[in-house]
Amino acid sequence: MEKEKIQWKDIDKDWCKKKTLLIVDDLLLKNPSILKSSKRYDYVVKKLKRMVTKAVMVMVYQINSGTFRPNSHEVVFKDGGDYPSIKINLKSGQQIELTGRIDRMDELTDEGEILFRIIDYKSGNKKFSLSDIYNGIEMQLLVYMDAVIEYAEKTGKKYIPGGILYFRVDDPIIKSRGELSEEEIKTEVLKKLKMDGLILSDIKVIKGMDENIGKTSFVIPVSLNTDGSISKSSSTASEEEFGLLRKHVRNKIMEFCSDMLDGVITIRPYKKGKELSCK
Repeated sequence: MEKEKIQWKDIDKDWCKKKTLLIVDDLLLKNPSILKSSKRYDYVVKKLKRMVTKAVMVMVYQINSGTFRPNSHEVVFKDGGDYPSIKINLKSGQQIELTGRIDRMDELTDEGEILFRIIDYKSGNKKFSLSDIYNGIEMQLLVYMDAVIEYAEKTGKKYIPGGILYFRVDDPIIKSRGELSEEEIKTEVLKKLKMDGLILSDIKVIKGMDENIGKTSFVIPVSLNTDGSISKSSSTASEEEFGLLRKHVRNKIMEFCSDMLDGVITIRPYKKGKELSCK
């Protein structure tokens, strides 16, 4: 896009499909070990191209639905990276260092403040869960958010978390009792691939992600009531609550790391409904 000076609003389906297929073919050529002449390989490649093309088109739709814009990709936080690593001191006096890579970070500048959202690409049907965060099962998005905020605090910048989201890369199956038009299929795909996560409970931020949001959104897990207020079913949190989640995740990391260093290896597989971690 930068090379051709293409704006997000100018991307159409044909351009997207052409570029996506070229990129996938180029990646496959760079990995000759997976180039096998078989019907299975042909099927996998076709499915991959279809899935990536669909994911990119959904991404374009989501970005063009608001005013948040991708600022950086593959953001590394470690010493010498885009952002410094997160260093946490344990009660024992030892220090742990967290490093990682953020798939995508979008930004929206408003009155000198920088609103940002973390996007993490996931295959399959990954769901955001506050209970998983509370229990320390899933902390990735909060750690990414923490890395950005800590950098901002140390450099005197004002970064406000607008959202932490999973973007699902998939080729969903659309079920219907009758024949669907191309527009109806597009709508169903957008519903299936809507981002999942937690959004700042601020109408300005929400509209920055979906300008046409109403009783539903095809972009974020938020909906509005008829009076324009945020519905109770929406996945939102205040800036203070984001801060509390950040603190909780740090405490969980300290707890887990202290246990590991102390040799605590108690067998405690988690159980979530009918789901067991041992399966």
